[in-house]
Amino acid sequence: MVKQESNLINRQKMDLDVIKRFPNHLKYAKVQTYEMCLEAILRKGIVLGDVRWSDLNLSKVQVYNLCIKAVKRNGLALKYVKEQTKDMCLKAVKENGLALKYVERQTPEICIEALKQNGMALEFIKEQTEELCLIAVKQDGLALKYVKEQSLRICIEAVKQDGYSLKYVKAQTEKICIEAVKQNGNALKNVNEQTIEICKESVKQDGLALKYVKTQTPDICLIAVKQNGNALKNVNEQTIEICIEAVNKNASALAFVKNQTKEICLKAVRRDGLSLKHVKEQTEEICLTAVREDGFALRYVKKQVPEICIEALKQDKYAIMYVKEQTDEMCRKVLKQDKRLIDYIKDKGKYVEEFDIKYLEEQKGAQEVIAIKEDGEWLFTVGCQEYINLEEFMDRIYTENGGFDPEEDINVHREIYLEFLKDFY
Repeated sequence: MVKQESNLINRQKMDLDVIKRFPNHLKYAKVQTYEMCLEAILRKGIVLGDVRWSDLNLSKVQVYNLCIKAVKRNGLALKYVKEQTKDMCLKAVKENGLALKYVERQTPEICIEALKQNGMALEFIKEQTEELCLIAVKQDGLALKYVKEQSLRICIEAVKQDGYSLKYVKAQTEKICIEAVKQNGNALKNVNEQTIEICKESVKQDGLALKYVKTQTPDICLIAVKQNGNALKNVNEQTIEICIEAVNKNASALAFVKNQTKEICLKAVRRDGLSLKHVKEQTEEICLTAVREDGFALRYVKKQVPEICIEALKQDKYAIMYVKEQTDEMCRKVLKQDKRLIDYIKDKGKYVEEFDIKYLEEQKGAQEVIAIKEDGEWLFTVGCQEYINLEEFMDRIYTENGGFDPEEDINVHREIYLEFLKDFY
């Protein structure tokens, strides 16, 4: 008998330890205890449904304690409470408004707290009032779906909170629609009868809502592209004015210009040089303007000439990586600014000695290494590690990510680094 009791105690301790880590395992406990249930509920309130009440000899205080802690943790645990109290219901709906579904005796206070937490709890309100509906739609406009008797005031508040709730408005008015598209321009797709004013307000909020405008006007299109240049892709009849406004807002909108002009292209590349990518007919002037704004635009230049390349390098020395025909002058100029750019020089061997540079190409798991001599000291760039000295480099080889041990086959590729570094001892 003593042995059986001892085994039971040990099993309970084991179950308790498991439940502290995995509260869902409460249902599998051979023998549940109050402490065990409490630990599970404190971690996951919904497991209140797994408590085997008939197996437990609990006082009313203990039962209440388990229930109150469960609904505090997860309001939906109210579903498993047999004897509800007002306080318990309030705590449940404050944690999750949808717990109202399980409240046996609804009161105005409980309903209000539920709706404040989640407007969609309106679905479970037994007796709706305008006040309750207003609270609901102010918290979540889509709760309009559950309003039985819609009023202008309720609908206005709903669409102000979420323009998409317009789809649940039974009797649309221009005022309601305007408020909806002001909150979300794309709510225009749910407008039954579009007006110019509604459409203007819609694209003013989101230019891309232009795709829902049934009857476009130049004015509506201008407002749209001023808000978002990429709305140009939805403009049925493009004008130079509309296109210029579009690229002024977003240079990338150049991709949607049907009839590109020099003026439009220059506007675009002045705003963002990389929009050169979308220029159909490049000129030297357009290319120069682009690389002066962003040197990396050189990658999109179809016909490179020295002047364009030099201007690109003036703007960004790293543009050397996109120069197709590197001249000696270009290479020397960028290396004087930053010796690490040797990585992008095609004829590296020509400059390594002159600029005190040594270079290890990427090979067999080893990253490329650029070594430059500054004030008599060699500094190394390896991957994202920049300007580390010889001591730091050696330390990384032997300590980082498991270190280096060829006998144990650990990071054997680092032998390549060690061989390379022999020239620096």
